[in-house]
Amino acid sequence: MCSSRYFGNILNPMIVEWPATSKVSLDRASKSGLVVVSYAGCTLKILQGCQAKGSYTYTGVTPARDKIDIGSQDDLYARLPLGAVSLKGELQESSGLRLDYIAAGQRVADGAPKDLEGDCEGATHYVRTITLGAYSLDAMAAA
Repeated sequence: MCSSRYFGNILNPMIVEWPATSKVSLDRASKSGLVVVSYAGCTLKILQGCQAKGSYTYTGVTPARDKIDIGSQDDLYARLPLGAVSLKGELQESSGLRLDYIAAGQRVADGAPKDLEGDCEGATHYVRTITLGAYSLDAMAAA
């Protein structure tokens, strides 16, 4: 089900459904160099053993709030492709999902990665921008 026809902006995925340990890994990796990933289909994997020289600069912004309502499986794959497989069940048991989020800043790469080192097999992309903030993902009650 996870194919490019469903993707909205595939180069700007939201990772709200990731477990806390994966979010911590992304945060840690972004503080020690540019984050190199393998990104194919609906799977984004941080390559922990691959190091890329470079750094991120954090800029705080006036907090911006937004929401996304997801009412169908097509919406789910278009809006949250990385979490679609794990969220399908919740969507089927409810009348929809609502993602409320607030963005408070960004870490932006100071340039493209140079000098990849380590185990970089499968590397396809690097993380250029990380938007930081808070979110709530809730299932809406079925009628």
